[in-house]
Amino acid sequence: GQVLTFQLHSGTVPGDYPLILEGAIIGGTNQQNILTGTVNGVATILAPDIHLPVTAFDFDRTPLGQSTTRNVTIQNTGNQPLNILSITFDSPYFAVTGNTVFTIGAGQSAEVTVRFNAVVKGVYDKVMTIASNDPDEPSVTVNLHARAYAVNELHTGDMNAYSGHIDTLNFSINNMELFTGFQFDLSLPSPITY
Repeated sequence: GQVLTFQLHSGTVPGDYPLILEGAIIGGTNQQNILTGTVNGVATILAPDIHLPVTAFDFDRTPLGQSTTRNVTIQNTGNQPLNILSITFDSPYFAVTGNTVFTIGAGQSAEVTVRFNAVVKGVYDKVMTIASNDPDEPSVTVNLHARAYAVNELHTGDMNAYSGHIDTLNFSINNMELFTGFQFDLSLPSPITY
């Protein structure tokens, strides 16, 4: 029967851990070891465990007024449900499309779509923070890099002209920033003259 009990303080990383008996002895009445065998045990620590395969995302270049999305995979490598309590950003130009509070089952994963909204021109190096019920990592971060740029384009128009006639070639500027001048060279095809 049971001859001994003691308490153990478990760690925070979930899993099955072997309990292996070493140097075991059962002393008989004649002071000899009468042990015929041992049976090892297992300690199971129950907990969720958050894991992010990628901890940085580059949103590349996004023109002002548009957005770019990236998918972030959140894995639960634990043996209990992982509760995502919040997903926050240190910039108002990043957001999650969908829920920011949800549960991921043991051994499962979920994808979260993060959107960068290019509102103000500039380079952004920001952080997304994911808070959960993981006992040893209650919050994890993902580094976000994005560049919002202004579109300033010079457009050459199309021209249709009857043979031997004069027509006008139009140019336009599609700009998001103020400008004071412009310049360009235009190579004309051989059948056209200025």
